[in-house]
Amino acid sequence: TDTLACQAVFCLDSFSRRNGGTQVELLSHKVRTHPDREKALVTTIEGRPGDVVLYHSLMHHRSGKNESSERRLGLLAQFLAKYVRPMEDQVHGVKDEVKRNADGRLRQLLAMDCPYPILDRPVSSAASF
Repeated sequence: TDTLACQAVFCLDSFSRRNGGTQVELLSHKVRTHPDREKALVTTIEGRPGDVVLYHSLMHHRSGKNESSERRLGLLAQFLAKYVRPMEDQVHGVKDEVKRNADGRLRQLLAMDCPYPILDRPVSSAASF
């Protein structure tokens, strides 16, 4: 697969299965499908504070459930070619009231008028960014 983007997890705290470290499905970036949200991701990224983990952006990944009393703080980053538009569902975590009252600028920042995942339909060449 062509690598147009990669993800990075900067571990600011320890990452483990117990405290909900990032879960991945190894080699899933090669199948080019959307993840099955019900499927268990059995591999957990573990790391110590200061560790950095890089992986292909198409690899299926998600946060694990923190079943400990420890916090798990990390910094997430995405590195991509400048002509590739990031694919994020920023709207999902926003309260309905905020979405209903969003002005044009907030709608743009949250990509509220873009489909998710964005690859489901072609983006018009006349789109403004």
